[in-house]
Amino acid sequence: MITPRDPEYAEAKLYKLGKRRMVPPFSSLAEWIEQQYGVLPLQVRLDPPGDRPMTRYRLDVVLDTEDDRALFRSGLNYDPAKQAAIGEQFLALVREVEDSRGALSRLILFGRTRISMPSGMEELFVAFSAFEAVARIEANYAVTGLEREQLAQELGLWKIHAQFEGVTFMFETDREAEQAQTNGLADECRSRYAELLKPHDAFGYFARKPIWSKCDSRETFERDYKGNWFFYTR
Repeated sequence: MITPRDPEYAEAKLYKLGKRRMVPPFSSLAEWIEQQYGVLPLQVRLDPPGDRPMTRYRLDVVLDTEDDRALFRSGLNYDPAKQAAIGEQFLALVREVEDSRGALSRLILFGRTRISMPSGMEELFVAFSAFEAVARIEANYAVTGLEREQLAQELGLWKIHAQFEGVTFMFETDREAEQAQTNGLADECRSRYAELLKPHDAFGYFARKPIWSKCDSRETFERDYKGNWFFYTR
């Protein structure tokens, strides 16, 4: 899941809200992961290869926070030893499920592809997602354009630009943007925007870790990026 519009995010939110519970072998794997690594996944989901370019089944371990997901990384990539251990444990649990072929075909999201077990799943790809990352985007985009525009006017800004899980406070000039870092205005911008976020921060992620922000200027935007948001945000 990458954006709030992804069906995987809507599915994970049901687990986060306690409206849906995992069943074996997914719940069993989640408990095993907690025992081994000290963190309980929100959800474990299995996606068939039919609707994606890869040819392997994908086991997605959905964790709550970005810090949780970091436990399963090695540098910029997933930790291969943890991927292998979790994949092997899942396959072992699947083999314990009575009538595994029928059970799994009911448990795969959307149920588009039936599994031939074990030959169809031996080369399982294990991935890790963080619910927090998408929830922060959803909360940030829930602040309306009108609310941002009104706050920008109150703070004397040219614009407040929200993108993904961050926000940019756009002053008129480079000098104003630089001065904001020392005259307290940057702190006021962050504090006032945090108030706009509060009603939408359903899971308290921004309360735990404030939104990423920076100060920039219309002067830089028009001079260096020709007034083009596509270039500016790339």
